[in-house]
Amino acid sequence: MRLIRAETFAQRYFAPEDQPDKRTVRTWVENGTVPGRIVGVMTYVDAEAWEKSTGNAIADRILKAA
Repeated sequence: MRLIRAETFAQRYFAPEDQPDKRTVRTWVENGTVPGRIVGVMTYVDAEAWEKSTGNAIADRILKAA
């Protein structure tokens, strides 16, 4: 697991005009939409899990279980 800060995640995986706010990324992590962890006030995204995801929640669960 390679954790990166929410700001780094937004810069690395989104075009400049489409970058989500760090509060949005935090909500995604809290809801389980994006894999990651919240440590205190900091939000981190699991970059490896994000890169391996398909974007389809059901397919991701199946692949994770295999």
